Amino acid sequence: MTLSDVVAATWFQTLGGWSNLLQGLGSAVVSGLVAALTAYLVVRWTHKSEMRVATEMDARSVVRSLTADSLKVLADVQELINQPIGEVAERLRRLQVEVRLCRMRFGTAFNINFPTIALVDEAFVLDTMSPLVNEIDKSFDETEKRVETAAEAMEVEPVPDPEVVMAAVSEAIEMLNATMLQINDLNRACASWLGDRNSRRRRRGLSTKRRAPEVPPKDPEQPPTTPDH
Repeated sequence: MTLSDVVAATWFQTLGGWSNLLQGLGSAVVSGLVAALTAYLVVRWTHKSEMRVATEMDARSVVRSLTADSLKVLADVQELINQPIGEVAERLRRLQVEVRLCRMRFGTAFNINFPTIALVDEAFVLDTMSPLVNEIDKSFDETEKRVETAAEAMEVEPVPDPEVVMAAVSEAIEMLNATMLQINDLNRACASWLGDRNSRRRRRGLSTKRRAPEVPPKDPEQPPTTPDH
């Protein structure tokens, strides 16, 4: 580029046009959002000690609730596995709906409550809970697909092949079993986390009960004095 080209070029062209400008604006917006979020989390975490204790109690309560929710889903999955096939076609359609409902309830419960736990232990959420929950979601998805395959095998004209249908049903039940084991792993991880947090809390001398304010002892009553005349 010659000196005359530089003089002729506008500042907008020199900066690279719309692509560079939008990229710069996007980076600035993202950086601002990240900074704001970081500041919020720092303020939240470094607030008064009572706030930190309350946040920890909230997180432990959430984990207990999530564990109860996952145990309910676990019971639902077990019920699905144990139910007799009977009328296979109708059962497969119902099974597909029930698996989808289990998946939605499970995913919603965990995804909504992740932020509360992350305020206390982000590593536990990112390194332990998220991978397990993602694997469980994939297992539910694979189960839905296998149930759909079995249902489609039932609709083959003129007569479905019983061996093909039962093989597809067996694969679906196998995936349900795998999902149940993964939910069990998540329950154990949550129980271990709760035990660890409770141990730390005891070591730090934190207490969930508010101590009553100490009342200073009263001075013994002085004997009455008579005024001098």
